[in-house]
Amino acid sequence: MRESLLIFANDMEKELEENDHKGGWENSGMDYLTERLLVNIDHLDELFKTFFLKIEDYGSLIDCQRKNLIDIANYCMMIYDNLRNK
Repeated sequence: MRESLLIFANDMEKELEENDHKGGWENSGMDYLTERLLVNIDHLDELFKTFFLKIEDYGSLIDCQRKNLIDIANYCMMIYDNLRNK
């Protein structure tokens, strides 16, 4: 596995573990998961628009939005996993 993918996947897993107390996503409706995905994408989009003119270092923007990016990836994974298991 590529190093960058492994690092990202490990960060995704850490975020999932921090939310284990909420239960799994297997019983979450597609509407809910899709809504959460879109909310996180909208949030990221707004931050890019807000900071685009202020931050020349995109690394700083990504560092600020690490959790948001991981949440987006996790919701995509949850949707994929639920579709795969149907």
